[in-house]
Amino acid sequence: MRQLFTVLSGFTIAISYIPFIRGTIQGRVVPNRASWLVWFVQDVLIASSAIMAGAGPVAVMPVIWGLGATMMLILSLTKGTRGAFTGLEKACLVLSGLGILLWATTGSPRLTLVASVSALCIGGVPTVVKAWVRPWTETMSGWLLMILGTVFSSLAIQRWTFDSGFLPVVIGLFQLSVALPLVLYTLNGSVRTEEQTVNPARRGARGADVTGGE
Repeated sequence: MRQLFTVLSGFTIAISYIPFIRGTIQGRVVPNRASWLVWFVQDVLIASSAIMAGAGPVAVMPVIWGLGATMMLILSLTKGTRGAFTGLEKACLVLSGLGILLWATTGSPRLTLVASVSALCIGGVPTVVKAWVRPWTETMSGWLLMILGTVFSSLAIQRWTFDSGFLPVVIGLFQLSVALPLVLYTLNGSVRTEEQTVNPARRGARGADVTGGE
């Protein structure tokens, strides 16, 4: 069963990149360059390490992340956010870079884990801010699929410890912080659309009442 969840996790994460890529090409999604630069560097490093270590089938997921992040980085540089990096983006890039450096050089497995996940989340802060401020520039379906992939990955854990659970829990919370404003924005959009459909008739009825009263 755990092997099934592992496969489902990899498959779900793989297809989650489709809404990101398609939306960016169509101009509906505007990926943040800083976030995808950090995710690209870390995902490629992880994938390269897994391949060189001869991880076998386990290396499939890191390779999927690396390929997806590579495509999104290219798209973010050509169709993503424009202009110079903001102060927030620069700070996140520096802090993420330090986290990646610590991850690549430290000899402590637990410190490596914390540094790696911290770099991923810090690099994603500009995307979190953008999701709350301009939710229409992100893809809700892509982030929800990411969350589903993380849930499947969590279900594949045989024994929960700090080391095995830290990554999926923290990454899941980060993904939720991006997806939540997108869901709220979509729900509010549905409410507004319904009101626009229903209210004209109501306004007309009220107008007739007012006219009749006069």
